[in-house]
Amino acid sequence: MYCKRILILQQTDRRFADYGKQLCGMAKLVNTDNQTAVTVFVTNADVKTEGEWWVLFNFDGECFSRQLDTLNNYAFSLPQQPLEKVGCLLVKKEKKCYEVARAYFGGNDLCDRLLRDVENLILGQV
Repeated sequence: MYCKRILILQQTDRRFADYGKQLCGMAKLVNTDNQTAVTVFVTNADVKTEGEWWVLFNFDGECFSRQLDTLNNYAFSLPQQPLEKVGCLLVKKEKKCYEVARAYFGGNDLCDRLLRDVENLILGQV
């Protein structure tokens, strides 16, 4: 069944934005057939510093993480997920992991769970 959800990422830590700008972005989730197509776009991020960019999703308890090769319309697919309750974190991994931005539909607790498990999710242990 076709279903679409757009999440607007709002900056939570300004250290990772270009000087004098506010980082923002979006995650577009589209359910078609048996998959959820994901597109992530981020603007005003300071990409000159070392580290990896990651996006994490919590679909009502089912969590996924993906390293972003680009912040300009990075696209990938997941097994089809319900879009009624979804949380999203943008994370910068340096020596440790930092929450950069978040978005949610259906409850901020979805993002809080991702933040508690961020290092395990990135390492693939959850």
